[in-house]
Amino acid sequence: MTPHKYTQKEDGDIIFHHKYKEIKDFLEHGFREGNNGWLLMGREKNFSIFKGFGTIEAPYKHLRKISVEHDPLWDGEIASPEEVINPPKEEYSSMTTKYSLLIWDARENKTI
Repeated sequence: MTPHKYTQKEDGDIIFHHKYKEIKDFLEHGFREGNNGWLLMGREKNFSIFKGFGTIEAPYKHLRKISVEHDPLWDGEIASPEEVINPPKEEYSSMTTKYSLLIWDARENKTI
């Protein structure tokens, strides 16, 4: 679920807002099944705040909150709140969708 708007507080922290019906369905399913994952709820300085339940592999029927620190070295540049609400569209690239098969004949030491 993608947030539909955000509020930036005076101290720079961000609160993401989700639609009421989506939150209601998310919570009902989470308390019943425990396998619907996590929602991005906000950002405090360099930490992203998530609330949610478990996953299909590890269901958990109680609401939990986790904070995940953003590391620019591993994660790249942090997305702005506008990019979180309206993620940039991925452009089609033949570099990421082209596949080839190389068959190596070890007996004759050549490619076919």
